Amino acid sequence: MNVCVFAGASEEVEEVYKAAAFEVGTAMACKGFTLVFGAGNTGMMGAVCRGVLSAKGAAIGIVPGFFKGEVLFSDSEIEIITTESMRQRKQIMDEKSDAVIVLPGGIGTLDEFFEVLTLKQLKRLNKPIMVLNTNGFYDKMISMLQGIIDESFAHDSIRDLFYIHDDPSALVDALAKKLGY
Repeated sequence: MNVCVFAGASEEVEEVYKAAAFEVGTAMACKGFTLVFGAGNTGMMGAVCRGVLSAKGAAIGIVPGFFKGEVLFSDSEIEIITTESMRQRKQIMDEKSDAVIVLPGGIGTLDEFFEVLTLKQLKRLNKPIMVLNTNGFYDKMISMLQGIIDESFAHDSIRDLFYIHDDPSALVDALAKKLGY
């Protein structure tokens, strides 16, 4: 099974976030999941891949050609697929994955999360979406979604479209159950 992980690439985040991402990666590899991600070797994106590789797992990095450079894992470490655009990158990540894990990140990570959430709401995506709420990172987003529900811009069923947890290993265990592992 391939699991797409959306995550921030900033090196400036607190170590608690990188440690949680590394734990997700090791837990994924121990379950036999292959990581599908943006190929970056910094921040949480890098940490999740290092976790996978430390547990002898496999990873597929998907990156637009304009990102190729020093902040990426090399072709010798992981399989690299180069795309022409960010849109194509997200499409291939979707096509190659059986599930999605969203780790804390910036606007790119939020863009990726809300795109898959929207696709799932529209029944164009039928795969588990798991959100890791390290250090309460996504608490404000959950409050915002509740406000959207309270103001009738969305039905409360949107909460059922994803699973949120604050423990990395428990999140991967829950994903494995959803995938029948």
